[in-house]
Amino acid sequence: MVLPSLRSDRLLTALPHSHSAGISYLSLAILLGIPTLILDDASGGAVARAVNLFHPTTVLAFPLTLAEIPTEEIGAEAARHIHTWHGMGDASHERHIRPLVALGRRTENGKVLNGSRYLDGLGSSEMGMVLFKQAYTPETTRYARHIGLPAKVVRKAAVLDEQGRELPDGQAGRLGVRTPSITAGYLDEPDLTEESTVDGYFLTGDIMRRGGDGTWYHLDRTPDVIHTVDGPVYSLPAEEVVLLATQALDTAVVAVDDPGSPGHSRPLAVVLFADGTRRDAARLLGTCNAALAREGLAPLGGLLLAADRSELPVGVTGKVLKRVLRERLRTVLSRTGDPALAVSTPVRKV
Repeated sequence: MVLPSLRSDRLLTALPHSHSAGISYLSLAILLGIPTLILDDASGGAVARAVNLFHPTTVLAFPLTLAEIPTEEIGAEAARHIHTWHGMGDASHERHIRPLVALGRRTENGKVLNGSRYLDGLGSSEMGMVLFKQAYTPETTRYARHIGLPAKVVRKAAVLDEQGRELPDGQAGRLGVRTPSITAGYLDEPDLTEESTVDGYFLTGDIMRRGGDGTWYHLDRTPDVIHTVDGPVYSLPAEEVVLLATQALDTAVVAVDDPGSPGHSRPLAVVLFADGTRRDAARLLGTCNAALAREGLAPLGGLLLAADRSELPVGVTGKVLKRVLRERLRTVLSRTGDPALAVSTPVRKV
């Protein structure tokens, strides 16, 4: 299920041409003889136009590109050819997957079914390939940052504490992986190479937990964990809830200074909508915190409406630059008079 290989298949790829993933997937498509259209514009609008023109069966891109596809602009004739969407890098959010799998048709066990599948892959350049894979369809009910099982190339994956000891199921910790695909190290940075390895595991920089049934959940990147006075808050499950509660185009939950507790942080959601409609930040904050409470997650300290993509910046692979947001918005909860910002009163544990 990595790439289609039928004579009728057609691949549309919006991966960056110079990225290792773009090179490897394109090379494989050529070897398999799959008609392939390569885009030099990774925007969602460009992908929608290409789908209408090329009628691909599989669309391959990083998650942000897939998230920004205006599905309403894809014609019915073009949509019916699609059986697979393939995202990789960071795992994708439910809000971004569901509109895509509603399109197209797929075959399962010899039966043609309405709706396509979304192959969600978690990987990194250091790991050499996608190491966790999960397939979603219109019938999927289980999301919540569920990323499935390790790929066959993974010899062992474990959730580790700060000392490199394996943690039991249900506890969050650092993801350690043993696989022959892992990089030998970082060029001219031996200290970083040493820091990234413990007891034969390569530390991917991800925070994970494993369920009792052996399935895995992606909670955060290590530098993005929000250290509050009440303990760690993981940004990715919070983003999943915020996106579903607001139906926004994109969001990032990041750590900002807690004015009431120096040295600690509170989570702030920066929310971007696709249209220019004016919205009430305070009302959205209340909606999000109510939804987070229902999921047993920590509340947001604030919500900031992004005017455009520049206020929710991304890198070349489409990942939100949370480091930039943390630096830019560090003292935002002390800001007053900004109609795009809503701040909640913290409720401390007793």
